[in-house]
Amino acid sequence: MRITKLLKVCAISLLINTTSIQAKGINVYFGPVEKGETRLDQHFIKYLKKAKKTIDAAFYELRDENIMNEFIAAHERGVEVRLIVDSHNFFLRDHDTLEFDFDKRNKFVKPLLDAGIVVKYDLSSKVDEETGINKGRSGLMHNKFCVLDSKHVWTGSYNLSDTGTHKNENNAIEVVNKKLAAIFTREFVEMYEDGAYGISSPSTAEDQQIKVGKTPVEVYFAPEDDPVGKIEVEINSAEESVYFMQFAMTSDELGDALINKRESGLKVKGMFDRMLYRSTGPYAEFSRLTQNDIPVIVYDSPTGGKLHHKVFIIDAEGENPRVIFGSLNASKNGNKMNDENIVIIRDKEVTTKYFNEFNKLFGRLSRVTAGFKSQKKALFIDQKIDRLDLVISTNGIPTDELKIQFPARWGDINKAEEEVEGEESTEPAVEASVEIYRMKNGKQIKSTSKETMYLSQRDITLKNLNLKRKGEDALLIIKCKNFKTPSIPGFYNMYIQAKSKTGKMYPLKFQPALHVMDPEDTEVVANEQLTNILLGKLYDGKYKSFFGLVDSCENDDNNCGILTYGSFLKRAIRIINQRILIKNEDEAKEVLKRLKRYQTTFSSQKAPKFN
Repeated sequence: MRITKLLKVCAISLLINTTSIQAKGINVYFGPVEKGETRLDQHFIKYLKKAKKTIDAAFYELRDENIMNEFIAAHERGVEVRLIVDSHNFFLRDHDTLEFDFDKRNKFVKPLLDAGIVVKYDLSSKVDEETGINKGRSGLMHNKFCVLDSKHVWTGSYNLSDTGTHKNENNAIEVVNKKLAAIFTREFVEMYEDGAYGISSPSTAEDQQIKVGKTPVEVYFAPEDDPVGKIEVEINSAEESVYFMQFAMTSDELGDALINKRESGLKVKGMFDRMLYRSTGPYAEFSRLTQNDIPVIVYDSPTGGKLHHKVFIIDAEGENPRVIFGSLNASKNGNKMNDENIVIIRDKEVTTKYFNEFNKLFGRLSRVTAGFKSQKKALFIDQKIDRLDLVISTNGIPTDELKIQFPARWGDINKAEEEVEGEESTEPAVEASVEIYRMKNGKQIKSTSKETMYLSQRDITLKNLNLKRKGEDALLIIKCKNFKTPSIPGFYNMYIQAKSKTGKMYPLKFQPALHVMDPEDTEVVANEQLTNILLGKLYDGKYKSFFGLVDSCENDDNNCGILTYGSFLKRAIRIINQRILIKNEDEAKEVLKRLKRYQTTFSSQKAPKFN
């Protein structure tokens, strides 16, 4: 009898829980998935089969034969199918030359047209004068949404492609809600029927906040609704944490917001795509974030695909959890030129699903630390550098292997400087080089020839290092000699991963960054030079000199803004921790106490004096 009652209670409990999930009308999907699990393409094909009257779909690209056939099948059973793709994926493109043939159609679009489905693309305001063909516009129709029968909605980061299914990390939601469907349908009609793309699309943001059941949901479109501005508002209102997964992020406004939240004590960390991290280089926010003590990683896909998410997870473990996702990369182009969308869902269960996916992909971080020994002079664009020292400390973690990627878009550090055409040099060309040093009895000893080192144009791999937990054997110095800085000002970071003998390769929590400046930006140059001088004193153990410079700076009426930067204090503390690990100096321990006391009483307006 008791067992029967218990089973009834469990059944009722399960029914209640299941009903509450279904009542929300929100399903969340991620991909790629393990073998045997339902893939994103399978979810989408099942979704399309639900259509009885209409399918309105706006996708950047369609490159999946099964999905293409499902659109055709829906059309043949009497469903009205309307489809928009980006112009770059409407016309046929030569695989080798990447040139478009504007007289032919993409091989996945042509069968749709042949079946009688009207497929449109984002039109330009101008027609090519020579051919009379509208070749599309420079901005992208980058949406990835679909509405069925005015009540079912699908949206997210998922492109309808084989790589989107099998390789790239993506997310999508399926929602049953007529009001949400009406919001996306209105946007679809603006593009499909009115030809209103980009800045010509009107904003109706005030009508795009609804509830799915009891769950608040907001939708914003680019460029008309300024979705990056909406994301910034949400980040600024965060109270506990901000986590992000971004294919590409070049928005300084969002970078500033994340840094401010980190400075105010919130948990902030995130990940970027490997390919976009390298191609965007100093334009991306990676270096600036890691320079300000925000843990960021470059996602290394086991499938060789992309991190294609466009996600911000805010206060996941707080009282007001919410998640932001969609088609929008957090970039100026995405916000100002492309047709995009974001969705904000304020719900614990949905946010937790995205938070769990973040934790699964983010993985572990190494406690090994690394930093560039401060230069006495600032680094300027197109400048020849005789030597730059990268100092790596195990930070108490025995380390056997390091992989060090050179800064993205920097060029080849290990390559000889190229001669300038038309200029003659009276000096022989000096070969760029990378050398390894270890510490012994307080001196740097060159060990390059004894190291197991693999050097390429992109990175260095060092194996069998046998670096210890502490002491001089916990330190490795890598000297890059005779190279040239890039011509684009900005932050450039190494990307370092470390491995113990028995462990796996993990990225460092904070990656070392270099600030390459335009010499005409005098205020930035002055702050950077002061930073280098102060941190250089700590590297050299000249503590009295360091605090003398601090006191001198504070007593001067001139702006001494660098001392009010939390990132500067954290870098100073890491340097001192490194010296304690290596030399166990009592004086360094006292300096650490003073720095931490100073950090505790830190003010964003004016830093207090040391006592």
